[in-house]
Amino acid sequence: MWAEKMGVALVISSISRHLGQAIAAMGLLNPMIWAIIISSLLGILAAPTALGKMTGANEVSGVMLYVVVALIGAEVNLSAIGQAPMYIMSGFMILAIHGVLMLIIGRMMKMNLHLIGLASIANIGSAPSAAVVAAAYDKNLVPVAVIMALIGSMLGSFVGLTVSEVIVMLS
Repeated sequence: MWAEKMGVALVISSISRHLGQAIAAMGLLNPMIWAIIISSLLGILAAPTALGKMTGANEVSGVMLYVVVALIGAEVNLSAIGQAPMYIMSGFMILAIHGVLMLIIGRMMKMNLHLIGLASIANIGSAPSAAVVAAAYDKNLVPVAVIMALIGSMLGSFVGLTVSEVIVMLS
């Protein structure tokens, strides 16, 4: 059974990567963004079908999640930290403002801190990091965290691209 599930996951990943490269070749975004969008949409479409109800799907998705987190960590270049102190300082300022706003809005909406933290990491981090944080709180929150992070990534990508196009038009 594990082989079937891993096979399905790898086929979807491969299809997403190849479609992402083909779409990016037309000049729209980069291949990785398209691969994430396509695989996310395929996952959302497959969830209510028999593929989403396969036994052991949670275990396979957990393994794949850890692989993605490891791959992201493998690409980090820590030697560049000292080369851009202003960027690091501005990042800390943005995170502080984000944290204060999350706490204020969470307090106004009477949300518990678990959901506020989950929403925060889904906005700042990505699907893998949101899923790991959600699993630390409650395993039932993992699908919610992944969906929040994917929606945030998709919206953030398109809003960021729109802002960049506006800036190019203004310059």
